[in-house]
Amino acid sequence: LNHVTVGYEQLLAPHISLMVRAGWIGLWNEGIQNNDAVYDSKGGLFAAGVKFILPRSAKRMMPSRDAHPLAGWYLRPELMFSAWKRTYYTYGYLAGYDPNFNTSPTETTDHFTSAALVLSIGRQLFLGEHVTFDISGGLGYGGEWRNGEKADNNKYEVNAYRQQYVFSHTFLGDTSPLVISGGLRFGYVF
Repeated sequence: LNHVTVGYEQLLAPHISLMVRAGWIGLWNEGIQNNDAVYDSKGGLFAAGVKFILPRSAKRMMPSRDAHPLAGWYLRPELMFSAWKRTYYTYGYLAGYDPNFNTSPTETTDHFTSAALVLSIGRQLFLGEHVTFDISGGLGYGGEWRNGEKADNNKYEVNAYRQQYVFSHTFLGDTSPLVISGGLRFGYVF
């Protein structure tokens, strides 16, 4: 997905923890070639939220993987933010074929910013004593800006379109403010 993310989680109180993630966009990206352009994204992402671990049933024996205070089902409201620049290289074409025609590409750089508030539900398990596995999915509300202006796919301008996948979350459609997010994470408990 063209980014790498690392996170940190700290238990604040029983059944409450703080989770922070930061990522680097474009770590391995050398450019994806299309018919008439080369795209290159570089930037960063950040997400922070408070995790509310749901109480466990008192009627059953708790397995050892659920005994740790960070383990179990949870709800996590979080704020997600991503900012990146994308460089486009477009090439000119002639109406006919001319082997002597040589053109250099035109470079255009756009700056994107996206933010969302997402409510995620998930479950964190312990695999052994120190390794965790976390799976989550969420729904929320967000917005996106391109070159400092609100990106809107209803406009007829070429440079006004919105990116659906914004590295930290994905918009549900070209014009909808609804976003989804999800993840599979492995961790190590110190």
